[in-house]
Amino acid sequence: MLRHAARKGWCATPTLARPKQPKGIVRWLKPDEAERLIEASARHLRPLVIFLLGTGARVGEALWLDWTNVDLDKRQATFPKTKNGEARSVPLHGRVVDALTALPHRNGEVFRTDEGKPYARPSGDADQSAGSRIHTAFSSACRRASVCNFGVHDYRHTWATWFYRANRDLAALQALGGWKTASMVLRYAHTNHSVHSVHSVHSVHSAATKLDTE
Repeated sequence: MLRHAARKGWCATPTLARPKQPKGIVRWLKPDEAERLIEASARHLRPLVIFLLGTGARVGEALWLDWTNVDLDKRQATFPKTKNGEARSVPLHGRVVDALTALPHRNGEVFRTDEGKPYARPSGDADQSAGSRIHTAFSSACRRASVCNFGVHDYRHTWATWFYRANRDLAALQALGGWKTASMVLRYAHTNHSVHSVHSVHSVHSAATKLDTE
């Protein structure tokens, strides 16, 4: 509008600078933090925490995952509706399979509230945060586990960081995580290169082994 006015001679040509956006910080759990958080989670939340750490699912993909899209025998879960509009499947490691097998129901939504009810689905465009459904239980678990500065969506960052450290395969990470472009996955490569040590790599392999325990 201002540029149009300037062309008409109604005002001076505006000089507009795009504000610099702060670089996103990738917060991920170390294996010992993850174990503490799992143990500190309420009984109904614990299977979901294990699932998020083991699959890299977005919170909404997990909360409204239906049993018809889970195959425990094949160790696979499928998300038919994802953020990028394309369905994708993820493998289920041993610990994830055990957590799902222990659930008392096999119909409808896999994960339930502490009252045994499915989590409420979005009711409109203004209701987009799946994380708000588990905010209270999640915050309480973080407090009990002494895990700080960790958001509910950082489970996905944790899985991606662990995966890349163990495999060094950005293409596989992009496919399994359902990112649309490779540039969206590069942050995990940068994070891993900036915190690269024998101890940290050993810890990540230990975490992957625990998740894949039969």
